[in-house]
Amino acid sequence: MNFTQQNDSGPTPAEDMKIGRNAVALISEDIEKISLGTQLRQTTWKNELQSFKDQRLPEVTIAVFGVTGAGKSSLLNAILQDNIVPTGGMGAACTSVAIEISYHPKTAIEARIHFLTREDWRKELENLLEDIGDPARHGGQPGDKESYEVALQKVRDVYPSISLNQLHNRTADDIINSHPESSRLLGTSKDISELESDAFIHELQRYISSNNHEIDPDDESSVELKPSLCPLIRRVAVRCNASVLSTGCTLVDLPGVADSNSARAAIATDYLRTCNFVWIVAPIIRASNDKIAKELLGDALKTQFQNNRIKSLTFIATKTDDVLVNEIAKDLNIKTNPLFQSIAAQEKLILQETSEWKKHLAAAKKEIKGLQEQLEQQRVMKTLQSDDDQSKGTSKRKRKASQKDSSKRQKRENDFSRVNSQDIVQETSDSSDSSDIDDAEADPRKQTIESDSESNRSRLEIKIRELESAIHIAEGRRSEAENQLWRRREQCTNTERQKKALCANQRNKVCARRVKEFLKTQLIQYNINNLNDSDNLPLLQSVPDSSSIDLPFFGCSSRDYMRLAKQTEDDQDPSCFSNEEETGIPGLQRWCRELVTTTQTSVARSFRERVHAFIRSTASYLTAAEAVSLEDRNKLRDLWQSAKVEPIEKKLSTDSNESSESLPKPPDSVEGTPYGIKSTLEQALQNVIATFTETIKARIRQELGPKCAIGAKKAQNTAVKTANNLCQEVRWNTYQAVLRRNGFYLRKGLTLNLNERLAKPLTESIAPTWAQFFESDIYQGFPEAALVPIQHLLGKVEESAPAGLKDRAKNQSLLALTEARLIIGSAMWMAKWWIDTEQKGASRLIPEQVKAGMLNAYNAAREQSGNGSKDRRKKIISDHLAKTSQKIFQEAEAAVFARLNDALDDIAQRMLSRIVREIPGKAEVTMSVLWENPQDSPEELKARKELLEKLKDLQTKFDLHVAMDSTSA
Repeated sequence: MNFTQQNDSGPTPAEDMKIGRNAVALISEDIEKISLGTQLRQTTWKNELQSFKDQRLPEVTIAVFGVTGAGKSSLLNAILQDNIVPTGGMGAACTSVAIEISYHPKTAIEARIHFLTREDWRKELENLLEDIGDPARHGGQPGDKESYEVALQKVRDVYPSISLNQLHNRTADDIINSHPESSRLLGTSKDISELESDAFIHELQRYISSNNHEIDPDDESSVELKPSLCPLIRRVAVRCNASVLSTGCTLVDLPGVADSNSARAAIATDYLRTCNFVWIVAPIIRASNDKIAKELLGDALKTQFQNNRIKSLTFIATKTDDVLVNEIAKDLNIKTNPLFQSIAAQEKLILQETSEWKKHLAAAKKEIKGLQEQLEQQRVMKTLQSDDDQSKGTSKRKRKASQKDSSKRQKRENDFSRVNSQDIVQETSDSSDSSDIDDAEADPRKQTIESDSESNRSRLEIKIRELESAIHIAEGRRSEAENQLWRRREQCTNTERQKKALCANQRNKVCARRVKEFLKTQLIQYNINNLNDSDNLPLLQSVPDSSSIDLPFFGCSSRDYMRLAKQTEDDQDPSCFSNEEETGIPGLQRWCRELVTTTQTSVARSFRERVHAFIRSTASYLTAAEAVSLEDRNKLRDLWQSAKVEPIEKKLSTDSNESSESLPKPPDSVEGTPYGIKSTLEQALQNVIATFTETIKARIRQELGPKCAIGAKKAQNTAVKTANNLCQEVRWNTYQAVLRRNGFYLRKGLTLNLNERLAKPLTESIAPTWAQFFESDIYQGFPEAALVPIQHLLGKVEESAPAGLKDRAKNQSLLALTEARLIIGSAMWMAKWWIDTEQKGASRLIPEQVKAGMLNAYNAAREQSGNGSKDRRKKIISDHLAKTSQKIFQEAEAAVFARLNDALDDIAQRMLSRIVREIPGKAEVTMSVLWENPQDSPEELKARKELLEKLKDLQTKFDLHVAMDSTSA
């Protein structure tokens, strides 16, 4: 099932409520300014306006149920778009506590942790101490190691420092009293509030996580840990501002219904039975296996079959990003899929291109390497040339310096004869100065060497620049090859992700088909198994065929969704899906909103229609009547006003404490019949409700009674055998644990409930008839029956109206009937919801009643110990059932009918308080405009005119909404 678009078929329930509330807020203050004629109108309108203000949309509860490791917590976090529920990766979370998540508009995330009562914990602790036991008390028989370890862990979670010796020698009360820090929490609640989800989870884990798995108080080297309060918690209620919950949805994380603590097990079971919808969660790898039916749907389907709520189920396969392409493609023959072949062809082309670019890269690298070697050689040659030139330059400078020193010595030697030999000195000086020039000019070989050296340097530098340029170009080719290979790797990743997504989607389809087929098979088989005689053949026709059952199915990847939505801190890319929509989470969010909308729509629409009717009624009261004599009005008043109450000056006040019950009683006629519209309708509607209630009780007895009797007889005949079979299939210590817990025992992978097994023939016998009966509208015909006396009386009022009021009497009569229909419709919704809730409780009574009948036997059997104790326990149970099974199941049958009768009586009282309290008074108020004479002071006329203008404007807008509803329908 894929919800890809929002519902655009008209106003949402919240919008309908807003339309009605805004209208009420707009006119309430103006209504207080006008005279309301009679106290009955004042009381009726005050109550109705208050009911409008108090009206709320019903909340919708979705229980999320699944196996361990299914990823429920991650799924919820993805749906909530925040990490609010602790997951398995965050530590050892407590898996026995229901976490209820609802909406509030605050920024902070809040939670209220509800703890078990002292009595609940004392009973649980007694059972745990029995499981731990003292080996000396078992007569040398082997103990149940798994039960021992589980029980010891739970006790040491709460009391980490307690030793085995203390556990063997202390009572439950002694242990509780010796630990006041934890005992003070029993029966209380603890509030948590944090602005950030990380801080919230950290604080919540302090209570619901177990940290004492490795502690051994009997080992002195063991580190003492703080107590874990997980076993003491009854449930956790979380409130956050997640948008998916804003319409009134409450999600309940139910890690499992089989909790060894009876209080918590009852809570989990109640959620499954009373919630509006159930989401069954399983990892896709298990869900795609044909064995899913037995492992995953067994308990949930059994519960929903028995309660006729199969349509409330949704199946969610998680971890759809866990994909092994080759394995899935082979198993599901996906390789022949054209899309898969197209992706594979694209992948093949990418791999070929990758191979080519790898060659280009290798060639570029090889070329660069060769060029770099050449460059290095040229640079070495340049260095050698520079060294050689430097060496030659140094020799020349040394020779010139030597010549200059020789010249200076010669000059000093000739200083003594400068005066006498001036000509000679001058000649010598000139000869010395020119000698250097003559030497240089006289050696042309030196000039050639210097010129060759310069030329070599130039050639080397040119060659180096050429090699550097060639390397730069080659590096560009290498860079291009690397970029192309990176792109190919991205393309390969994308094509691999496309293949994974295709395989995941195909696997989802296969899984959905298998789950739906199993559901259909189980539903049909479940009912057929209970059709044992020809009297049941009509029921076979009511079993839905395969085409009429469509279990909503969603495949979801919380991990990829969180990565795409940046909801997780890791920087990894999604492994399978490319966008959030493909992960299935957005579709599941829309489905959640759709479930809420479906449940709330009728209530919201009814609310808006009631406000609309109130606006019309108020406008009608303010509209001036035709010219009618005061005498004619008084005649109508005398005929139809229930109590002769004088008009009142008092304006409507929402603070008034007066109610319709405080009005004076109307006088009776001579024949003793009720007097006036209100009184007459009260009596008539009370009779209709009483008659209809008794009719439904008779139908229940007639249709369910025979099946209950047959089922009770079956249960009675099979009781001893059922109890003996359970005794034979378990070891002595497990059997003892079942008896010690009054017929119910849980451990990992094993749930034993003797009470349910004993009751099974009875519950299965009545299940098909029960489902068919409560699936039908048991209040069908009531609205019509309730309207008969209303229409009859209003017809009489029309007949008695004078000619000038005939038309208005007809209009007011139609308006009164519209208001009555709306009130009856609202009451019917309440009655159906209430009987649906109560019938679930009634069906749950049977195992509980069996348990009550077995308590004496359980108490006697568990006192047995030592060698042969199992056989003695078995005999005690068998003997008790042989003597009392008839009484047990007859009492169970009687308890079911008593519960249903009580529920019907309760519903009758609720209908009386709604229908009888509202319709008669409203009908008389609506019709009383025919005989009332409103005040005509200037202030009153102005206030009435202003209010009437508002009402007409509102009526136009409401008429437009009605037209839009008709168009969308």
